[in-house]
Amino acid sequence: MVTPNTNNTAAVQHADDTHSSMDVDSTAPRVAAPDSDDEGDCNNDVLIGPDLNQHRSLKDEKVYRQFIMKNGLHVVIVSDTLAMGQRHEHGHFDEADSGYESESSSVEESVDGEEGADEYHEEGEDEHEDEHADGDEDDGIRKAAAAMVVHAGSFHDPLCCQGTAHYLEHMLFMGTKKYPSENAYDAFLQKNGGSDNAFTELEYTLFHFDVCQEQLFEALDMFGQFFVSPLLLPDAMDRELNAIESEFQLSKNADECRVQELMCHTGKDPKEHPFGKFSWGNTQSLKDIPEANGVDVIQMIRKFYNQYYYASNMNLVVIGAYSLDELQEKVVKCFSDVPPEARESSPLHITLKNKGTFQETKRSPIEDFGMPFPSSSLGRLYRIVPVKDRHSLTITWQLPPQTDWKAKPADYISHLLGHESGGSILSALKAKSWVNACSAGLGSGGHENASSHALFSFTLVLSEEGVSNWIEIVSSVYIYIGMVRYHCQSPDGLPPYIYDELKSVQEMAYRYHDEPSPDELVEDIAEATTCAYLPPERLLDGNSLLQQFNGEAIKDLLDKYFTPTNSRIDLLSSSFGQESDFHDTMEDVSLSSMAATSATCCAGNNFSRETAGEPLREPNFGTRYWCHAIKDAVLSSWENLREARPAPHTSLLGLPPLNPYIPTKFDLKPLPEDDPHSHPLVHCSLKICIQAGRKQNWYPATVVRHCRRSSSVLLSFEDEDEKWHRIDDDHSLD
Repeated sequence: MVTPNTNNTAAVQHADDTHSSMDVDSTAPRVAAPDSDDEGDCNNDVLIGPDLNQHRSLKDEKVYRQFIMKNGLHVVIVSDTLAMGQRHEHGHFDEADSGYESESSSVEESVDGEEGADEYHEEGEDEHEDEHADGDEDDGIRKAAAAMVVHAGSFHDPLCCQGTAHYLEHMLFMGTKKYPSENAYDAFLQKNGGSDNAFTELEYTLFHFDVCQEQLFEALDMFGQFFVSPLLLPDAMDRELNAIESEFQLSKNADECRVQELMCHTGKDPKEHPFGKFSWGNTQSLKDIPEANGVDVIQMIRKFYNQYYYASNMNLVVIGAYSLDELQEKVVKCFSDVPPEARESSPLHITLKNKGTFQETKRSPIEDFGMPFPSSSLGRLYRIVPVKDRHSLTITWQLPPQTDWKAKPADYISHLLGHESGGSILSALKAKSWVNACSAGLGSGGHENASSHALFSFTLVLSEEGVSNWIEIVSSVYIYIGMVRYHCQSPDGLPPYIYDELKSVQEMAYRYHDEPSPDELVEDIAEATTCAYLPPERLLDGNSLLQQFNGEAIKDLLDKYFTPTNSRIDLLSSSFGQESDFHDTMEDVSLSSMAATSATCCAGNNFSRETAGEPLREPNFGTRYWCHAIKDAVLSSWENLREARPAPHTSLLGLPPLNPYIPTKFDLKPLPEDDPHSHPLVHCSLKICIQAGRKQNWYPATVVRHCRRSSSVLLSFEDEDEKWHRIDDDHSLD
């Protein structure tokens, strides 16, 4: 049953267990492809945005266009010129094939008798293990792909039903009004050589698929219905809840997930900050607790959909072996019925200025929540019992949101703390046999990089001896921070070569990076659209390149936020025992003993499980831990060590030395004289692609000779067969 609201858009409701969906306007706007890609070019259907092509990497020959549809949907389309060449070379389909007419009945017939796809889509994990790195498929033509990002995730979950965003992500695959069969979409993609997946982050949810080129537009029509008229039927709820519970159970023994959830549990109360919410969702949070409180979960899911799934809160990315005009026409046809505005109001509604233009700015209420950790969880040590045999120490500092995409000051600091050459923290602590590896920086997930905050983590993989010397290890970190602060405050500042090297390496990596598969490309661009601070013309390279040096921003972060009292330390070690060593259940640990443990323990190098008392338990993953207040004397000593001064000679610490091996010239050397054994390719191993009918097969070979006169090389294959192959003008083998 559909009930119109005051905005004359439809709200999802359900009654009498009948199919329920949103009504759609069957009259799509007339499509007229624009003749120009100039910014601001507008016709009756779309507004063309800034040119993305000027910021492509060197080897990227694809053609990009971005535009905004009438309903406010932001779209990036990509014409895959390589796949277009493959398509015409193989003659798989001609121009007439691109003019499809989608009919739900034909799709339903095509999946009769199919087993269907897997009934759940794993959170945060893509399962494309069989794809080649360059995206080439068995028939020689690269696949088409699409991704839709919705700017709502687990941070938007209602407190009474935590995991709703993840639950809704699963439910959208369970049929739409136009394609009501639960497995129609999955089976159609599988039948046509494709795959699909989705994942829920903290502030967005991303859906994506790939498929053979011939079926792209029909797949887009099915995909578009997710955001127009999903059924969201109670019949499918239990099955999808079982899938979510299965995902949760599979991750329950992953130490990284357990530590992350412990950080959320020990952060601010979920009523104060969404960081404290249980983002995974499981049977308890999505069924047991809501039912006990009289909450109708299916109505909560429909309400969530009505609040956040609308065109101006989404970004679409599509790549295919078609011209930009063809892609634009079909995208407009398939997604014009996505409602332009929210069907119901929400407390976390994103505010837009200059809406519907490429000067549009977004402001999320999540920005107002601020830092995720209360003072009661800072300046503390968390001794954590792992599942596996391992030892690690992580220092986490909470920072304001990092939106300076040009200077990226946190990336600069992560390079200094995490480098591994002489003078590094790692090399100094390795010399003492305390540390084996390290990593530093902002994580890529929503917990670490959100609209409200950023979390900078420095993780060191320890030896057993290092576990008992954790205070000295942290002291070395603060000595290094003090040394960097000293250089920031000196008249000469930080050495320019550090920034120059970082900039050069990033530019080189972007300029020559491997061609991503179509599925990876649409995901990357879709995720870039979630960065509200990026200008629209820098979606391709804004997060990859350094644009300028900002020493003042680096100094400000180090001075204000990299302090002992603004950090927490997580010490994960099997020397405290492993999860398998404990046999009690969560119910066996009383709240009173937990409170006593937290109150009486004080952090030190020496720790005994026998005298520490019963560990605390994180309620969702069941992680066991002891929470210790770090002694004031230790905090004071660290505060003194981080004062701006040169590092003592005995600390073995220093800034990274100049790296003489970073290339600066990329011009090709002239070819040698006609010496069959002097060409740079001689004795190189490579793989060559040989056409066999409609398939392309790759064969390993070794270059044994070169003939400059014919511009050819002699290749020796594994079966000892030798053949000459001509080198093209661009030095690729023909």
